[in-house]
Amino acid sequence: RFQRVVTMSYGIVFLCYATISSLGFLTFGGSSSTFILNNYATNDSLLSGSRLAIFLSLMFSYPLTFVSFRANIMDFIGMRSEMKNNPKVVNACTIALLSVITGIAYFVTDIGNLLSFGGATYANWLTFLYPTYMFLQ
Repeated sequence: RFQRVVTMSYGIVFLCYATISSLGFLTFGGSSSTFILNNYATNDSLLSGSRLAIFLSLMFSYPLTFVSFRANIMDFIGMRSEMKNNPKVVNACTIALLSVITGIAYFVTDIGNLLSFGGATYANWLTFLYPTYMFLQ
């Protein structure tokens, strides 16, 4: 029963995303911006509400994602557990990671290129490297 509910939920979400993205692309065609809301007028109150909703979504979900990202980076570099609990080490790691992320955000002007790079990298990892790594373990 759980599997059926999850499958149906993902199917509904996929249909919603596909419909909304298709309508956005069909509205502007090949001149669509990678961030579709940039194609609409800046004085449109309905779109301003959408921009606000995206801002709030990012503002309140980013810290949750970042804490997990920081913990995984600390595990990946082999940091001992007593260092992970040291506030000075955690703060230094936070500042370093946020500096790298901010630097990337400053120099990357088109998010579409970054997402394409990430998608290609992760697809290759999942297709070629991860199964080999699992086999060797």
